[in-house]
Amino acid sequence: MSNSWVRLGRRRLFVILRIAGGPLLLLIILLRVDLGEIAASFSHISFLPFAGAAALVTVNFAVQIMKWRYLLSGSLKASPGDLIRSVIGGYAFVLATPGRVGEFSRALFIPGESKLKTMGFVAIDMLSAFSIVALMSGLSLALLHSGLFYLLPLAIMGSFALIILRPQLLGIWGQKLSRLHLLRGKFSLLLDGIQTLSSRRVVMLLLISLLYFLVYSTQFYLLLSAFEKVDLRVMVICFPLVMLINSLAITVGGLGVREGAAVLVFARFGVQESSALGAALLLFTLNILIPGLCGLVFVHQMGKKPKPLTEKNP
Repeated sequence: MSNSWVRLGRRRLFVILRIAGGPLLLLIILLRVDLGEIAASFSHISFLPFAGAAALVTVNFAVQIMKWRYLLSGSLKASPGDLIRSVIGGYAFVLATPGRVGEFSRALFIPGESKLKTMGFVAIDMLSAFSIVALMSGLSLALLHSGLFYLLPLAIMGSFALIILRPQLLGIWGQKLSRLHLLRGKFSLLLDGIQTLSSRRVVMLLLISLLYFLVYSTQFYLLLSAFEKVDLRVMVICFPLVMLINSLAITVGGLGVREGAAVLVFARFGVQESSALGAALLLFTLNILIPGLCGLVFVHQMGKKPKPLTEKNP
């Protein structure tokens, strides 16, 4: 058997694992948690906290669109409609790709621009979001443990300060990556967005990413509170760690990884497993599943080509 066939077989196996991994993990979690407890939790869910979390979906997407607009401003031209279609349409692809990889499809909804260049801005968006998750996770670990764990948030904030003072470092590191054989040629387009970053823009991106994290955290806290009362300190410690684990997920839409992390981490602090699982599933439904289904409309519209105008015979 040739090496090409072996590589093809491995790729197919990896794709199958990514697609089936999420439902399989979710099934394992459901088997771990008593189904009766899950049914009872949903039957006694409090309406007001759930309604508050649902209402924050609009705030969540408003922050994402604001950040996307700020990223593209000055380099790429996009109308408000393009921005909305780009963000929501991207979630349709998130439902079919591992983790947040599907968000790179935002580039498909920005007309008249280099798709690779636009994908570079998506990469900056994701990097700034992950930076905040890493910072919050470092603070969580510092609260949980003593000793060297206190150095984690300090090291992350020191990295932020270095990039803010010298944003050109991102471009230098990117140029080193571009020397890899698979990235030559096309990678320069991905770096265009990084070249436009200034200290002020880096600070603004981090602040908007922090705002998004706070909105997302509030949503989860409200959803968790809809099942049972939870100490805010538990939420502050646990949720960043759940997000950190979820950011490394390779399953479709992070399904199964986020729910499993929520169950394992929050259970250590006395939160019912059924409550943590229910809150995580509702968070996925409100912020990924429903927007992804709505985004299918934009994907369908994107596939339609305008019909040429024909003159009518007199």
